[in-house]
Amino acid sequence: MTVKGIDVAWARPTVAEIKGVGAHFVCRYFSTDASKNLHASEVTSYEAAGLGTVVVWETTAGRATAGHAAGVADAKAADAQRKVVGLPADMPIHFAVDTDVSWSVVQPYFDGVISVISSVRTGCYGGVKVIDGAHAHGIQYLWQTAAWSGGVWSSHATIRQTGGTALAGGADLDEAETADFGQYPRPSKPAPKAKVSLAHVIAAAKHDPAAAQGHTTYKAEVLIVEKALTAEGLLAAQYVDGSFGTKTVEAYARWQRSGAGGGYVGNAADGIPGNASLTHLAARHGFTVTP
Repeated sequence: MTVKGIDVAWARPTVAEIKGVGAHFVCRYFSTDASKNLHASEVTSYEAAGLGTVVVWETTAGRATAGHAAGVADAKAADAQRKVVGLPADMPIHFAVDTDVSWSVVQPYFDGVISVISSVRTGCYGGVKVIDGAHAHGIQYLWQTAAWSGGVWSSHATIRQTGGTALAGGADLDEAETADFGQYPRPSKPAPKAKVSLAHVIAAAKHDPAAAQGHTTYKAEVLIVEKALTAEGLLAAQYVDGSFGTKTVEAYARWQRSGAGGGYVGNAADGIPGNASLTHLAARHGFTVTP
């Protein structure tokens, strides 16, 4: 996926102007120069218009070569500005390397940044050498500029500053390459898939049928399997109770015999879950199988 955006410093384009160039997000600055910094009103107006906001800290072009202490100081200042404009506590902040250097030169600076806002919130702007180095260092948000890249785009870049301009030269053109490129509003994260232990449901399938009525061995995980079997039309809803009883064993055997379940025959379709048949069921019904 590619999402078009722009980055602006001193220019203050209107929402209409931003949308007029086809942009869906705006990259804006935190710095020691109040005249180019992001305002809270911009965050609000961008969000209301359906535009994303990305932020970058930059003072001087070579600031990132100034070492660990500089990274600590800049991260504290940038995060303070983040609070002032109302961006959330999980907002990533990019830190600019606006000069042609290797990653080793700026790593101490970024280690200083990470010590303040953590690696999961630290982003990096720079040429291909810096971007690839930052990726190897565990930084997720990677905004690559065409400058100092020699026409080579890193496969790890989450935003690409292409070299084009818009709005009479007041904006640079960008392209986001991933769903999460450090923007606000923060993208929603998919709910984690439920997990079913193969060993647990095997134990339940072996112990529950002979146990007292209502006995459950691993109720939560068995319920997930039973609901999937019901969705397949193999188990009546009244038997979805978390007990891997006789009816569930029979239903699972029917699943094993089905083409989707593996097409097993004879003793291989005994109603006791196996890794392959359970993995097939999980793939169709949104859970994962663990040992």
